[in-house]
Amino acid sequence: MSEYFPGDTIRVQATATNEGESEGVQYLWELLTSSAAKLMHADSSIAFFIPMTSGEFVLSVRTIVNGDSSQPAVLNIIVNARDTTGTPVAFITVSDSVATLGESVTLDGSESHDPENDPLTYKWESLNGGRLSNIDSAMVVFTAEQAGTYIVTLTVSDDVNESPVASVKIRFVAGSPPVIVMAAYDSVLQVNDSVTLDASQSFDPDGHEITFHWRRLNGGMLTSTDQAVTSFKSSQPGDFVILLKVDDQFGLSSTREIRIFVRDSQSPELPTACIVEPDLTTRVSEPVWLDGSCSTDPTGGLLTYQWQAVDGGTVIPIDSVRTRFVVDKAGTYVISLVVNNGRHSSAPALARVEVMPNRPPVAVAGDDQTLRFGSTATLDGTTSFDPEEEELSFKWTALNGGAIEVPSASVTTFSADRPGTYTISLVVNDGLEDSDPDLVNITFTPNQPPVADAGDDDTTFVNQPVTLDGTDSHDPEDDPLTYLWQSLEGGTLTKPEQAITSFEASEAMTYTLSLKVFDGFDWSNPDFLNITVVDTIPPGKTPVADAGPDTTYLLGETETITLDGSGSTDPDGKPLQFYWKSAETNPSNIDPDDVMRPTFPLPIPGRYVFILTVFNGSNYSKPDQVVITIENPDVFVSKTRRLSVNVFRTIAEGLDFAQPGDLILIESGTYNETVDNFKDDIILLGLNPANTIVDGDPSGSTFFLNGVGGVTIRKLTIRDGGRLDPNQIDVAGISCFQSNDITILGNKITENRGDGIRLVSSENIMIEDNDITSNDFNGIRSSSSSYEVRNNRLIENSDPANSSQIGAISIESVGGSASSFTVVIQDNEFTSNFVHHIQVATNSVITIASNTFNSGGTGIFTTSNSGADLTVGDNHFEGTFASVIFCQDNTTLSIENNIFDNMNVSNDNKAIDLINCTGEIFENRISEYPVGILLFSSAMNIFNNTLSNNDIGIKITGDDDCPTIENNTFVGNGTDIDYSMTACPQTGN
Repeated sequence: MSEYFPGDTIRVQATATNEGESEGVQYLWELLTSSAAKLMHADSSIAFFIPMTSGEFVLSVRTIVNGDSSQPAVLNIIVNARDTTGTPVAFITVSDSVATLGESVTLDGSESHDPENDPLTYKWESLNGGRLSNIDSAMVVFTAEQAGTYIVTLTVSDDVNESPVASVKIRFVAGSPPVIVMAAYDSVLQVNDSVTLDASQSFDPDGHEITFHWRRLNGGMLTSTDQAVTSFKSSQPGDFVILLKVDDQFGLSSTREIRIFVRDSQSPELPTACIVEPDLTTRVSEPVWLDGSCSTDPTGGLLTYQWQAVDGGTVIPIDSVRTRFVVDKAGTYVISLVVNNGRHSSAPALARVEVMPNRPPVAVAGDDQTLRFGSTATLDGTTSFDPEEEELSFKWTALNGGAIEVPSASVTTFSADRPGTYTISLVVNDGLEDSDPDLVNITFTPNQPPVADAGDDDTTFVNQPVTLDGTDSHDPEDDPLTYLWQSLEGGTLTKPEQAITSFEASEAMTYTLSLKVFDGFDWSNPDFLNITVVDTIPPGKTPVADAGPDTTYLLGETETITLDGSGSTDPDGKPLQFYWKSAETNPSNIDPDDVMRPTFPLPIPGRYVFILTVFNGSNYSKPDQVVITIENPDVFVSKTRRLSVNVFRTIAEGLDFAQPGDLILIESGTYNETVDNFKDDIILLGLNPANTIVDGDPSGSTFFLNGVGGVTIRKLTIRDGGRLDPNQIDVAGISCFQSNDITILGNKITENRGDGIRLVSSENIMIEDNDITSNDFNGIRSSSSSYEVRNNRLIENSDPANSSQIGAISIESVGGSASSFTVVIQDNEFTSNFVHHIQVATNSVITIASNTFNSGGTGIFTTSNSGADLTVGDNHFEGTFASVIFCQDNTTLSIENNIFDNMNVSNDNKAIDLINCTGEIFENRISEYPVGILLFSSAMNIFNNTLSNNDIGIKITGDDDCPTIENNTFVGNGTDIDYSMTACPQTGN
């Protein structure tokens, strides 16, 4: 007889026995027992059966001929639990976990073993590249051609069982580039003289062989181009540049340039090429700008420009005073510039661009999980990240079986067809390269079936119901149970699918009833009890049970609840015995349950039904029930993360009781309190955002967070916080002082007498998806803080009667330098905020991107000498503003790809108004303003903008610092460019 195990595919076959039935016969297979199995091809004579657990399974098969069905034939199949004691174990020893490219690493699996000492076979695999030798031997050699971290796995088998996967990580590093050693000099020669160039002392720090590559960039002659020593001469006068590149055998290189000046008595005065910043650093695929505007000509001639990428990459344009360089590979690149005055060309000026490699993303596959077999595991890679914050793609791979629902999703599910430990790999890609794999182990353990407990045998009367209680049934893993009661001899069960039900019969006899329970995976064996039904009670002799009136309690009102059966009576005045039962599953026990007035501890909020039956020595009463209702107070507090238990009346009381990591749920209502007793890692959540209102005290903030971390405030209406002193740190709807990692999400922050949100000396604050409206001072005000403001709506903040306030967002510092602070303001809506939408009064690094600004005060305003590093990009400014962007004194600006639309409103506004600022204005669209761009002594680079239908496109005032104006488009302006100082140069407009 064959032996079967969970997960096996079992072939079953039926054969027609009557003559003539082999033609036109149909078959119908059915599974009569556990649903923890699959039955395939159930309409064929040969079917396939796959059990998921051990146990006894019963199948039946019938034949159907001309519509007539045969009697079923029954087949019993025993499936044994797998014995894993004989499973071998794979073990890897690695010679070196970190190696240099070009070296090899030895992997040794000979310490793998089998419990029965059976001989083993080996299977090696590299998950993400590299090369393995002899993948079926105990020892292998691994090599790689690219730097990175590689994962190698080993599985061993004893020809019966296969081991779990063992894995090891090996990291290959690229080593160091060669070092060029030669005298750092510039040579001056006469025509036809030569000079020796000697780089023979150059070396490679890793000891690798090096090669030499000499190159002339603009004429002359080299005696050798691939030796360590060469010489140069020229028959013509001029300024020459020689480039030396030294490579090692693994592609790492260093470069050096040498200038040689060749003269004769007739040499003309040549122009001089110059690059403003000759040493630059960027990243792969990120452009860098090169500026040749410092080039000069001694004769005062008009210069033309010619750029060249010497070592690869692209420069665009090649003939402009400024160009942009980009390359898709890391390394050191040389870019040359030659200028010409119409008669003579200069010697090349060289710039060196260090292109840093892309930092690969990091895959985070999540923690290992242990689940019951039959469950589905969730794979969550959303905490994977890219150091440059590029968008990621995902690739999940099951290494040793099982199925992944969507391998390319960030969050997906995994299932398996048998118990065991499964290893899943996650690799993420940032558009340029893959991450190292991260592994997560999912263990599916066999389910332990539940145990049914039908209770004790009982006696009742004809047509008299008796309560059946299965609540002592249990599951070893504490899974929730479903119930199934059955009567084998008749009678009536009221609710056979509930834990507590009742049974009633009209005939006097003993009835056998069964109870089975299901834990979501397996059914229990049945448990049986006997109910003896006796003849009808004589009239007038039955006692009457009275369980007392229904009662409602408020949680916390009392510690215990008392049930009262004193209203029960007997027609003959006999003494009564009392029997109380709970009609529902709940954590409270009646103790004792055989007295007139039992008590029990106050349970969690809910509705509880209790049943009383009385006995006069010969007859039982009909049961009577009482309903006890426990109502919730205003505040819920979680002790186990998400328990909906109503414990306290105020938020402050809930916080006093809560522990770090707890979730506090707040029901609908208005809470008149100020809250300042926050703890670390608390989540405060309103259950109904529109109707959950925290109404603060005007003498202080509604919420004040002082020196805490990890707090989340969600889905609340927060109002009436703040006193009329803007210098107080705790004046707002929400104030954060020296608090970090705070999340303010999905709230309505409105009508606060101070600021909506106030941040002081706080880090990593996320303000997201809030309505911040109609606050008397500022919507958000910060001092010396780093934070992000995303997807919020900031509307009508700052009372026009209070001119000292700013408006939607005010960014400040408290003494000293604030250059270490960063602020990101993105994807928000600003509407009708008084004075300014955003004011910057600090030298922080600030990004304002993809926002919408609608009318109101100044769009973006920087105060005098703020010194901010400000990027304004991809925003849409629409409607009337005093000035859309007004910046002054030491502000560094990048204003790019914005839309400024004044909608032809009659006013004296400017789209961009700058005083003593530096930076770039490019690729913006500015229309229908009295003045599109107004500059006062501001050395800005203005290029690739479109200015249309303005009274004046660009107006330049002041007495120094000419801007650079190039490649702009002017359409329908009254005046394109207005100079009130000496005209500045412009090209390509």
